[in-house]
Amino acid sequence: MWSYIEKLHEVQQKDNLNLANKVKAEHVLWQQHKMNVKLAVQALSSSVADAIDFLRDDLHLPQFSGSEKTTEFIRIVDKLFEFMNSRRPHAKGYISSL
Repeated sequence: MWSYIEKLHEVQQKDNLNLANKVKAEHVLWQQHKMNVKLAVQALSSSVADAIDFLRDDLHLPQFSGSEKTTEFIRIVDKLFEFMNSRRPHAKGYISSL
C-alpha cells in the first residue's frame, strides 16, 4: 500500500527524522513526476522497507501495523531493479551481469 510510504514521509517530516532513506515530497507526490524512474527506484528501495519495518517493529507505531506485505513487495521490486541494472562482470548473486 502506497499509504505506508506516505506515512513514512509524514513521520520523517513531523518528527524531523532521517531514517536513512531518500523519501521526500517528490516521491510521495509521484503524479507530478510520472516518468522519473530515479524517484521510483528511491521510493521502492530496501532502505524504505527497512525504515517502515523499524517504525512497525521497533517503535510500534500503530499506523504501520499490517505493513509486512508492503515491505516484502518493496524488497522484491528493489531486487528486480538491481538485477536489471547489473553491469558488474565479476559480481555474484542477483547483481551479476546478465
